[in-house]
Amino acid sequence: MNKTILIAMLVVIIGVVAAVGWKMAKTTPEKPTPVEVVVSPTPITGNGCKRGGCSNHLCLEANAPEVVSTCEYKEEYGCYQKAECKRQESGECNFSLTPELTNCLINGDLK
Repeated sequence: MNKTILIAMLVVIIGVVAAVGWKMAKTTPEKPTPVEVVVSPTPITGNGCKRGGCSNHLCLEANAPEVVSTCEYKEEYGCYQKAECKRQESGECNFSLTPELTNCLINGDLK
């Protein structure tokens, strides 16, 4: 093959690659599929307190508006699942800092 034919073939190949790349660049990405988030009712835990947040890791006043948290998960949130959310001596709603909760928060022991 002579140089002219090789150069012509190279130009055609480059043109095809450029055209395909241009078309791909102009296409719009697919729209993400919407995800439905189901929020279950927040249970009242007693003494006018309730659990809240995406992982039920907050202890709030029962009449407080629903709280939206960032919905990331941290291991310590598992500790609060068995913890008691109630009105403390200070008058505020909070989790009772029992030896079990303290151990779980320090050691990650989710028993």
